Amino acid sequence: MCLRNTPNIVWPCAFITILLVLSDGVPVCKCHSYENHLSNVSYIKEGDINLGGLFPLRLYNFYTQTCGNLRELGSLKRVEAMVYAIDRINADSTLLPNVTIGFEIRDTCSSTAITLGESLNFISSHSETRCMGESCSVKKPVIGVVGAQRSSSSKQAAILFGLYHMPQISFLSTSDELSDANTFPYFLRVVGPDSSQVKAMIDIILHYKWKYISFLNSDDTYGKSALQRFMDLAAENDICVGIARTISLVSDADDYDDVMEELLELQENAQATVVILFVHLEMAQNIFSATSRMKAERRFIWIGSDGWGNYGEDATEGNEEVAVGSFTVIPSSETLPDFHSYFRSLTSATSDNPWLPIFLNHYGACTDPDACDNSTVRNIDSDVTSHETLVMDAVYAFAYYNIVNR
Repeated sequence: MCLRNTPNIVWPCAFITILLVLSDGVPVCKCHSYENHLSNVSYIKEGDINLGGLFPLRLYNFYTQTCGNLRELGSLKRVEAMVYAIDRINADSTLLPNVTIGFEIRDTCSSTAITLGESLNFISSHSETRCMGESCSVKKPVIGVVGAQRSSSSKQAAILFGLYHMPQISFLSTSDELSDANTFPYFLRVVGPDSSQVKAMIDIILHYKWKYISFLNSDDTYGKSALQRFMDLAAENDICVGIARTISLVSDADDYDDVMEELLELQENAQATVVILFVHLEMAQNIFSATSRMKAERRFIWIGSDGWGNYGEDATEGNEEVAVGSFTVIPSSETLPDFHSYFRSLTSATSDNPWLPIFLNHYGACTDPDACDNSTVRNIDSDVTSHETLVMDAVYAFAYYNIVNR
């Protein structure tokens, strides 16, 4: 195996609780945090037993160290998939009779630090009483957590939950590191590990008889474990690695330009055109933008991981000419027509999801977030899978676990 350059890292030079009571008397909390570095909204509906939820609804701004811009609409869809699955279980008198499942959903802001901070809210050994004036309600403890989405976030949460024997089921965390049952004894997932993705990429490379590959990965457990697995399989299959680069999550435009200049130089000297991108959505967008700045459209064949492949055209929007001919490898998941009908009919008037009016306003379904009561996502939702059924699988796994252990 020929290794032109060894991998290196590219681096850049008290809660205020509002308690709402629905018409059926079930308390729903929308909690706002005074700490800027934590998420400022949560979605809570009490039950006899409660499930926690960790979902990235916003991106993290590394420079201001705060939750920043909203993510794609699919992130909201995954939250609603958890709510939908819980509602279906509660309506099924044969699954958990006389038991109502509640939920406490929190925004990880695509950040490991925020994930850890929000996960602390799920740690409790007993019921808690919350009071607002003379009105009090009992918060039952969380018995398990659905999420997180990113492998690095799930790793942070799994370390904490392991200390408290809290089961956790992720719907999209694929890092091989999380397969270590000794280190993460209470972590489970409903998707396969990255080793399966890497093997699929190797199969594509062998099918087309490509022999000279470059590999760009994110600087976290997701990207680095995939790089190690790829190196092992490349050596076994006589595949040469031209450039292997680990890119910092806080890299700026100049850093991405430097990476692309290196790839273009390698292409001129060795005709290396195939590049694996084992990165997250925003990193893939930055790589494609840097390629456009270099006027290098249609110069590379990209093979993408689920970190950006999961988001369809969101990753390539504005840089379509750069991404022509790309391959992406994503987990297999189903679609559920009944859920799509449910999701597209949601309005702020019928849903207590605190993020719904924010997304409706941001994506143009309504122009005033305070006047979105009758607006829906019908005209802004796409048919691209958001792997919402994987979220449902995780919820149902907890339901069946409780049946077995009752």
